[in-house]
Amino acid sequence: MNFTHPRRRLVLAGLCGLGATLLLQGCAAPPHHRAEREVVYVQAQPAPPPLRVETAPPPPGFDAYWVHGHWAWNGREYVWSNGHWTQARRDEVLVRASWELQDGRWVFHPERWVRARPPGGYVEVITQAPPPPPRVEVIPPPPSPGHFWVAGHWHWDGRRFDWRGGHWEQHRAGLVYVHPHWAQAGPNFKFVGGFWQ
Repeated sequence: MNFTHPRRRLVLAGLCGLGATLLLQGCAAPPHHRAEREVVYVQAQPAPPPLRVETAPPPPGFDAYWVHGHWAWNGREYVWSNGHWTQARRDEVLVRASWELQDGRWVFHPERWVRARPPGGYVEVITQAPPPPPRVEVIPPPPSPGHFWVAGHWHWDGRRFDWRGGHWEQHRAGLVYVHPHWAQAGPNFKFVGGFWQ
């Protein structure tokens, strides 16, 4: 088979990327750690449809956060991949799957784990009190395909937890948003996220 033909290479990349995406989403366990630069790109000609409205089921625990569903490209059409809860990892963040328009083509970036790198001046929040489980939220329609859902989270004010509702955030080229979430750190609980890196 001649792999130098651009159309064949594009279809092959699309099929490999779709297989990798479906394989990862079929797993019950959290995705395995992958290097930040190990990313498979799938290209599609038509724009992806608007994201579907989803209602997250009850969370499995305090250290889970919601990963909104996304459209996957199977080489012919877009197919919906449902959202899911993922277990938080200490000092890491799951970058959500997303589509980006590049040179007239829609490029898919699959979900992947990256190390969280707080900006200068970031104040760590650590408490001995476990946060309550996240609340179930009804996610409204997105303002555009370039937005992603930031799930609500519990905020610790030094005395008690209060709930901060979720919201839509717009993608920023070349940056990763570290979603706010709690993770266990030995006997304590550490809050991570709420910033771009």
